[in-house]
Amino acid sequence: MNTKKVLFGVGIGVAFLLIAVCIASWLFFGDSETFYTQIDNTRIERVTARRGGVIDLTGGLEYQYRLTAYSDKGGLRNVSFGASRELRNGAFLKLTVIPLRGVTKWEEVQYHELPPLVQNRYPAPR
Repeated sequence: MNTKKVLFGVGIGVAFLLIAVCIASWLFFGDSETFYTQIDNTRIERVTARRGGVIDLTGGLEYQYRLTAYSDKGGLRNVSFGASRELRNGAFLKLTVIPLRGVTKWEEVQYHELPPLVQNRYPAPR
């Protein structure tokens, strides 16, 4: 009878561990979302002093942007991401966002490449 209880306990522990690994994998590497934003260099922070510690949450990048971004379905989200240099003011960016990790990739796009619902949020450049 004790052997059955031990095996049952080990089985529950293994099942819990597998579920935890699956959830962690999804949170760190799972479904990414695409958002679009426009660079506003008045919303940039220059990171001058590192806070030390083992993990550098700025990624070692000198500039930190905090901007409003829109999904292709029109959803709004506040995002922050780092850059090694000041980006071109007014440039449009396509952002890849993963839960917990935040912005993992960005690239400059042209206004005509923005989805229609995002274009409605920004005036067309001249």
